[in-house]
Amino acid sequence: MADAGDEDLLTESERAQLPPSPPEQKSSFNENLAERLDSQTLGRLSQDVHDGYDSDDASRSDWRAREKIGIRLLGISENQDGEPAFEGASSAVFPGLIEAIIQFQARTISELWPAQGPAKAYVQGGLSMNPQREQQAARVADYLNWLFTKKMPGGYKHHDRMLFRLPLSGSCFKKLHYCADSETVVSKFVPAEEVLVPYGSTDLKTAPRITHVISYSGQDIKRLIRAGVYVERSIDALSEDDEKTDLQPELDAVTSTKPSMTALDKSQRYVLLEQSIFTDIPGEPEGAPFLVTIDRESQQVFSVYRDWRKSDKKRHRRRRWVHYDFLPGLDGFYGLGLLHALGRTAESMSGNLRAILDAAMLANLRGGFRSADVVLPKGKRGDGISITPGTWQPVEATTEELQKLFVSIPYAEPSQTLFNLLQWMDGVFRRVAGTTSELVGEATKSVPVGTTLARIEQGMKVQSSIQIRCHQAQAEELAIACELTADYLPDADYCRDVLNISPEQFAADFDNRVDVQPVSDPNAITGTQKLVIAQALVDRAAAAPDLYNRRAVEKRLLETMRLPNADELLVDQSQAPRMGPVEENMALLMTQPIKSFPDQDHQAHLIVHRQWRESITDEETRKRIEAAAVAHEAEHLAWAYLLQMQAAMGTQLPATPMGSGQPMDPQAENMLAMMAAQAVQLMNQQQANSLAPDPSTMAAEQKSAIDSARAEAEIRRKDALANAQIQRDDAKAIADMRRGAAEQEAKLVSQFVSNQSRRDLGEIPVQ
Repeated sequence: MADAGDEDLLTESERAQLPPSPPEQKSSFNENLAERLDSQTLGRLSQDVHDGYDSDDASRSDWRAREKIGIRLLGISENQDGEPAFEGASSAVFPGLIEAIIQFQARTISELWPAQGPAKAYVQGGLSMNPQREQQAARVADYLNWLFTKKMPGGYKHHDRMLFRLPLSGSCFKKLHYCADSETVVSKFVPAEEVLVPYGSTDLKTAPRITHVISYSGQDIKRLIRAGVYVERSIDALSEDDEKTDLQPELDAVTSTKPSMTALDKSQRYVLLEQSIFTDIPGEPEGAPFLVTIDRESQQVFSVYRDWRKSDKKRHRRRRWVHYDFLPGLDGFYGLGLLHALGRTAESMSGNLRAILDAAMLANLRGGFRSADVVLPKGKRGDGISITPGTWQPVEATTEELQKLFVSIPYAEPSQTLFNLLQWMDGVFRRVAGTTSELVGEATKSVPVGTTLARIEQGMKVQSSIQIRCHQAQAEELAIACELTADYLPDADYCRDVLNISPEQFAADFDNRVDVQPVSDPNAITGTQKLVIAQALVDRAAAAPDLYNRRAVEKRLLETMRLPNADELLVDQSQAPRMGPVEENMALLMTQPIKSFPDQDHQAHLIVHRQWRESITDEETRKRIEAAAVAHEAEHLAWAYLLQMQAAMGTQLPATPMGSGQPMDPQAENMLAMMAAQAVQLMNQQQANSLAPDPSTMAAEQKSAIDSARAEAEIRRKDALANAQIQRDDAKAIADMRRGAAEQEAKLVSQFVSNQSRRDLGEIPVQ
């Protein structure tokens, strides 16, 4: 066979008989460099990684010791901090620390991880009004929410665990990477003891190296080797290592577990060190970041990967770590937690509680001294009498002898001072930890909304500042998830079934034009506060209905109340069918959607609607439908005005009064404005001309006025004559009445005088 250098000397027929040359192997950017590096380079990398790990681990030995104390102060560990004061003494731990942790975790997880997912997206820069960019942002947010809530293995569980550990330790980490085994981006919780940086580092971005201590089973390592993540290594050559860190025994005491001594490979544990380090590798850029993984005991190298993005020309270290901190540290890398802020206080409170419990036990179960001469029945332990409740034990002594032979120690009752001190310390602890309850329950209905919000905000000030830091860290976590999705492509099934596009096409959406943020609002940290704000928004919408979208306001309130599928509960006005005015009135009564259309007889609709609304006598029904009815009448007025202006201008206007059109070109807008102004002037002139007086009309009006005046004068004359006649008749009647009365009076007087005279003469006997 000819050499490769002699191929040019061969004829075409001879060259055709040569076997095909093997294809040239092109190195992949994401390849495992450990497969082609020489043993000397691998040995140097392994030594650098292990030496860096030892140095970083030694620099934080005091931090680890303090972490052990913090775990014991929770009161959930089998290990005790210190020895009991005496045999049988109390070892209780005051639950203030664990209560503060539980309350923080419960409040925060619902904010950072709502049911619909943790992400929402915004369009960067001046493209926020671009519909295509808005659709892109919506696609990115929908995919991230699906990824974190559906696809990602243990996504919620890891975030939940992180928020429980964060308030104790002060620092926790989330690690995001592409998992070849599950074929998706994953975000896992990593406690602070498993993440090491050099002494003096202040953040992950500028740290010279970042080491992750990973514990794998033998089966895990074999699976990663088969997946091509690690190079082939013999598991038998590795040394079993059960403890990732020296905190592991303390954590095992919490769960009451310990490593088994089985010899099965799948049960054995091995500790690997994954370190991001800046180093020099032959054939690679000088001083570039690389991700090196070695076994901690044998120092065998399992992988070496380029630790920068392929599109990054400056070769910055790839972002994969997110640092969640509870309180900012005074100096250094790690944040502060409740252990650092209240650890000493928690120890003192536990000591105080134990003193109270011990004093109560000694006061109730008294002890003392007895003479060695007294003969007592043997108890359970063989050293004296045992008294059980309700029994009387016989002894060989008289009452006087017993009083002399037994002397009890006068133990005091638990001190009220200790109890008051414990209560005071508990109040201080709660204020610092931010576990004081909100003051909403103490308010009355007459308290203004602003006062209620101020009370909530004041009571939750500590929690608010902590959640803002968590909100910022989660924003970074979502941004890293976008980067990994763009580099390793979105899920193929999701792209096919939901978007009907290829993963390569969808990956282009995850660019810098879209900014991903957590869906939570760091300025409204409690459900109560959000509900008060939403209710205040409803009140404002009722006070100024022309400034608010009533449907959007109601939807905001329902979503704040955590009601699922709020759109199904609200009437969709866009789906309203075309109806006549009577049918529209019926639909209003039955709370069905109604909508006006441009070509309807709007004046006829308005007449029917207004007459029907004014005829409603039931006050409750009127109040219920009035807002919707008035709004619908306003639609008809708007359409009528639009049609009137279109007729006057002689052209079709491009936008509707509902504002559903696209933004108008400024030049076209100005032209239409001029046409509208001319049309209005013409309409005013026509109206003025229609009101000008007509001579014939004026003459007729004058004749009508004269006739009316004559008729009125005749009526007044006849009224005057009639009134005079009435007055004369009244005067005559009054005179006749007076004359008749006088005659009657004279007649009566005459008769009386006649009768009196006859009595005087004796003609009439006296009665």
